[in-house]
Amino acid sequence: MRPWKKPQEEPYQEDYKRDISVELNAAPYPRRRGTAKLDTYHEYDFMHPRFASQLGLSIGFVAVDTIESSLTNETIPVLGKADVRWFCEQKGVPATKRFDLAPRYEDGVFWVTYAAGEFDVVVGRSTIERVGLVDRKGRLIIPRSRSLPPQVNKDRLDAEQAKEERRRQEEEARRREQEGRVELGASIFTGPNTWADNPYPI
Repeated sequence: MRPWKKPQEEPYQEDYKRDISVELNAAPYPRRRGTAKLDTYHEYDFMHPRFASQLGLSIGFVAVDTIESSLTNETIPVLGKADVRWFCEQKGVPATKRFDLAPRYEDGVFWVTYAAGEFDVVVGRSTIERVGLVDRKGRLIIPRSRSLPPQVNKDRLDAEQAKEERRRQEEEARRREQEGRVELGASIFTGPNTWADNPYPI
C-alpha cells in the first residue's frame, strides 16, 4: 500500500481580475459591487453602460464624445463619464501573489463605454500608476500585452443604440397612451352635461 500524498496544488495564475466596490460621488451615493480588470494595456478607466445604469446614472444611447488612446491607437466612443470612489478586493488571492492595493477607497473618473467589454469596470494604466499599484516585490505593474483590448465594433454599437432608442420610443408611446386613457376617464365625470351635473338624464 502506497503512502498517502497530499495532492499538489495548482500554481496560482494571476488573471488581473478583482471584485470591486464602486460608489457614486453624488447623493444618495449609491454603491454597487462588480468585476474589474486591472489592465495596463488600456490608458483610461472604463465603465460598462450596464453597470453605470445600475448605479443610477442616466446614460444616453448615443456617443456624446470620443477619447483617443495613444496605447492602442484607437478612437473610442463614450456615452458619458462617472465620478466615483472605488475599492478593489483581494479575497481569494494569495498574499504572496497579489498586488498591493491600499485598504482605502480611491477617487476616480470612469468613461462610460462599451469598450469595457465583458467587465463592469476596467482600471487602466494611468490610474495604476497614479495609485502606485505594485506587486509584493515593490515593482510597478508595467505595460504589457496580456490580452488584446476589447474591440469597439461600431456596427454593433450602432445596433445596440438603435435597439435602446426603439425601446425608449415604445415606452414613451405606452406612457402617452396611458395618460390619454386617464384623461378620457376623467372627462366622463367633469365638464358640462356630465353625469355629475345630471345624474338622472331624461
